[in-house]
Amino acid sequence: MKGERRVSIIMPFYDTPVDFLDQAVASVLGQTFEDWELVLVDDGSTIEEVSEAARRHAGRDPSRIRYLQHPAFENRGTSASRRLALEACRGEIVALLDSDDIWPPATLAEQVAILDRHPKAGVSYGNVLYWSSWAGEALGQEDYEPEIGVRTGVVHPGLRLLELFIRQRIAIPCPCSIAFRRGLLEQSDAFEAGNPGVYEDQMLYAKVLLRTDVFVSDRCWGRYRQHPGSVCKIAEQRGEVALLHVEYLDWLRCYLQEQRIDNPRLMAAVRRQSWLLRRHSWVPSSQYQRVRWVKKWALRAAEALIEA
Repeated sequence: MKGERRVSIIMPFYDTPVDFLDQAVASVLGQTFEDWELVLVDDGSTIEEVSEAARRHAGRDPSRIRYLQHPAFENRGTSASRRLALEACRGEIVALLDSDDIWPPATLAEQVAILDRHPKAGVSYGNVLYWSSWAGEALGQEDYEPEIGVRTGVVHPGLRLLELFIRQRIAIPCPCSIAFRRGLLEQSDAFEAGNPGVYEDQMLYAKVLLRTDVFVSDRCWGRYRQHPGSVCKIAEQRGEVALLHVEYLDWLRCYLQEQRIDNPRLMAAVRRQSWLLRRHSWVPSSQYQRVRWVKKWALRAAEALIEA
């Protein structure tokens, strides 16, 4: 159909620094694979310069770049913004790029080629560079690529990867390093409005990995910008990460039951991890990390006995 593109790129933004947004869009424009559309979703930004920058990008390449916003210019969150973009997408493959991250030039070309070679895989993901050097020495951190943790260059069952994600045995992919078949996102109702910001990506992964196989690549497909204004960093500063993680696991347990997923290993992984992270009322906050360490030791000892 006229106007269709092979790949749809979803980029929500909310008060993103203009230079970050410009760099993210520039990395899309610099892709060696050119059959794409970019959907910019303004999630109710309060900084007019950011909205103006997004509209400017759409005006310069209207055949491939679109600017969307929620009714009444509301702020509804990343997941709701991705959902709005998905409803407007026309590509058969969907890639996610946050407005503060960037892609190397070959990212889309490599993702599309892999999904073409492996039709049974609904998802493909690779590695990322945790990128601090963009700020010079201001962050006091070095760039690094995490160990992926599983064999690369092959297709894995999604259920097995999800179990390993839950148990924190392998690296969880960043949104800028993953591509999906659009039909899979639609069938799984992937983007739920109101998801908590820190774990909404893992909620997305859980929904799709229950339904498909996954190709894991050793290629680095994104630069994941480290900065104090990111959702993850703010949650860390507030000491909310463990609580939000437990809430995600509670959601996942209910979701698995609703979907009638009969996988004892997966359910056991959810229960173990929830027990490990949950802070009991009788544990003083000053002792939480120590108690968690004891729990982790006990879990590993029990697993070693089982495997033996």
